[in-house]
Amino acid sequence: MFDELICPDCRTPIAGWTSGNAADRDCEMLRCVRCCVSYPVIKGIPRMIREMAEQTSAPRAAAADAENHAADFHKTWHRTQTSFGRQWLRYDVQTTDEDKQTFENKTGFCLNRLSGMKVLDAGCGGGRYAFVTGSASANVTAVDISLAVEKTQELCRSLKNVAIIQANLMSLPFSKASFDRIYSIGVLHHTPDTRKAFEALIPYLKPGGEISIWLYPKWDPLRETMNRFWRSITTRLPHAAIHTFSRLVSPFGALRGRVYRSKQRMLARILWQTEKIFPGISNHPDPRQRVCDTFDWLTPQYQWHHTDAEVRDWFRSVGLTDIRNLSEEYGQFHPGQGEGVCFTGKKPAAIDC
Repeated sequence: MFDELICPDCRTPIAGWTSGNAADRDCEMLRCVRCCVSYPVIKGIPRMIREMAEQTSAPRAAAADAENHAADFHKTWHRTQTSFGRQWLRYDVQTTDEDKQTFENKTGFCLNRLSGMKVLDAGCGGGRYAFVTGSASANVTAVDISLAVEKTQELCRSLKNVAIIQANLMSLPFSKASFDRIYSIGVLHHTPDTRKAFEALIPYLKPGGEISIWLYPKWDPLRETMNRFWRSITTRLPHAAIHTFSRLVSPFGALRGRVYRSKQRMLARILWQTEKIFPGISNHPDPRQRVCDTFDWLTPQYQWHHTDAEVRDWFRSVGLTDIRNLSEEYGQFHPGQGEGVCFTGKKPAAIDC
């Protein structure tokens, strides 16, 4: 896959490898002659995002453009990049059985049928689904904008069929029609525009290929309002403070989870109502996952919520067929597990993106 990379800006093939020095580290560089930039390969991972690129022989206009791009990236993506980098490098939440069921539930892809397919993990995070698909003998390309790619590399080190790249989903360094399957689980709603991020993935899907996404659902007005209120505070706080808060409230999440999994239905309904007014606190039975999920909820710069009808319309608008609402079909690995908006669709041969 590394030999097939193209420049995410000008869309021309990468010219080749050179030696270089990025962030005071000796490393290999992937060079784009047309853009006069080189992208570093750090710890064996190509870093195909412009703010990490080096100008090689840039004229003054190109240098000014690079500065503008870096400023725009910092404003638009920096908080997202740093929060998820911290999250996945710090929290170890891989649970093979749960990850397998969650993957099949939220993609509609049968792991036993992925062998030999080219699969894109669009927003791999810590790499647990890349590990699941790679273990099923799929040829996986795992992409994330953050340093979480290094956690994915660590997790998937034994899988030679998993390629890992740091890149922006809005400008991926791949040719059109590169993948048989594309999935994105809990990622696109953390971009500046969920629909645009989804539409940006479609050109990379082969004719006859399938794409699946899982997003946060839109709630009732009270819960939406209170969630925006709390996140208007937490997204401005240092990540260390949110980590501490996530650990402190973890026992409350555990208690609430036990109630949800019990037969105390009246008490469960009362506790469910409290979720409308308090900050999002995970009730996952695993304490590691609880802390991670709470941190994940409170820190990202963007968090959009969508309806089934809205997302179904996106799938139709880009010409996908065989559209299925997977949230009507999948079960939960444990009671109280989060539900969402989950769709899959197929790209017919007639579509030309």
